Formats: sequence, C-alpha cells, structure tokens
Amino acid sequence: LAPFTVTYTPAELGTDAGQILVHNDAGADYVIELSGEGTDQPLCDLSAFPFLMNWGSINLGTSNDKTALLTNNGSGVCHVTGAQVAALTTEWTYLSGQTYTINPGATQLVSVRYTPIDRIPDIGTLTVHSDDPAEPDLGVLLYGVGAGPEIDVLPCPASFGLVTVGCKVERQITIYNTGDLALTISNVNFAAGTSDFSLVGGYPSSIPVNGTGVVTVKLAPTTVGPKNRVLQILSNDGDEPVFQCALSGEGTN
Repeated sequence: LAPFTVTYTPAELGTDAGQILVHNDAGADYVIELSGEGTDQPLCDLSAFPFLMNWGSINLGTSNDKTALLTNNGSGVCHVTGAQVAALTTEWTYLSGQTYTINPGATQLVSVRYTPIDRIPDIGTLTVHSDDPAEPDLGVLLYGVGAGPEIDVLPCPASFGLVTVGCKVERQITIYNTGDLALTISNVNFAAGTSDFSLVGGYPSSIPVNGTGVVTVKLAPTTVGPKNRVLQILSNDGDEPVFQCALSGEGTN
C-alpha cells in the first residue's frame, strides 16, 4: 500500500480532465483517470476521520461503539441526506441521524455499534450520502472480530451403559476451552431427568486458553430401566452460556 495525494486547483470555470501514469516493471503504465470541474459556487467538501474504524477483538456477546468525525472542508454547507452500513452481517448498527447539515469548517460525529456473535472477522462500510460533488457517497471502512472463551465438552452425550441396581458407575466429563480468553465456570447442575445421576465433588472455576477441566458424574440406579438426565454447565462463553450434555444409562438386575 502506497497512498499519495493529488491536489486539484482549477484556474477557470469548466471541466478539466487528466491522467496519472504509474510506471512499473510489469511492462505497461497503470493509468488513473482524473476529472474535476471549476466553479464559482460555494461547495460542500466532506471528509471522514478515521477512514478505517477498527474495533480489533471484541468479546462475544458484548457491544462496543466507535465514532467517526465528519468535517466540511468546503466553502458551502454540506447537506447529509442519509447514511447506512453495508456488510454481510448484522453485527454493526449505525446509531446517528440520517439527515443534517454541516456548515463550512464545522464537524459532525457519527457512531457505529459492533456486537460480534462469532469469531469470523467482519468487514463492512459506513456510507454517508451528501451533496459533496466530488464524493457524494463518502465511505468509512469497518473491521472487527469476535473474541472470547469457547466451551466444548467430551464425551457428550455421555453413556453410562448397564449398571446393576444398588451399584454405581462414575464417568469423567472433560470441559475444553478452545477460545482465546479464559473460560469461567459459574455453575454445574442438572436440568430434567432422574435423580439417580449426581455430581461427585466440585467443578473447575476457571479454565485457561487451550486448557481442560474435569467434572465427575455418578449413576447409581435405584430401579431397573432406562435413566436419563441433562447436565448443564454455565460459563462466560458468549454464544453458548449454558452448555447442555445429555446423560444416559440403564439400571439392571
């Protein structure tokens, strides 16, 4: 990337055209067409800073707002007629007004909210429409990516097989953190099902990135027949705060 600036200073009224020839070793010049029009009327000249709104990594399930500064560098009033975000995702939301005016030399703040729902990098554009004759659709690039812990559990579902009534079988359920922040476990409990399943001991309170933790579950059937229960693991995983794992077994004589 090698940006450069071209200044246009019309000497008379009317349309002007030109070219920039970029010399390179590919065998042919790269041509950039230039055009402009000299006028004696006051004009809007709108610019945005920054030209890239970069959120970096944002925790999943949270929102973060950023602002861009619109400046009228021209001699006439800028009339903004609309603004919207264009992206292949709904994770960005434009928060500011749609129509307003910016006097010469004045500025206006516009805000965008980013709420990531996954770890896929997001790219978009905020486009501001105005009566700027040189750039009626002013674009600001948007970038962000979701970050946070990611829970996974194995084995899940977990089968305890056949267990004699009056006996017990214990299984270790391993909790994995495959995300990029520490996984905090706030509770481990059971949802629906038989009380023949129970926890043995406690559960890990925190699991580091690429780390594991273990929960031990016991099946002690009191009657003959199928046994089912759902183990619930509550954590700070933004897109899966309650992980459910089905447990099954069967009491036998």
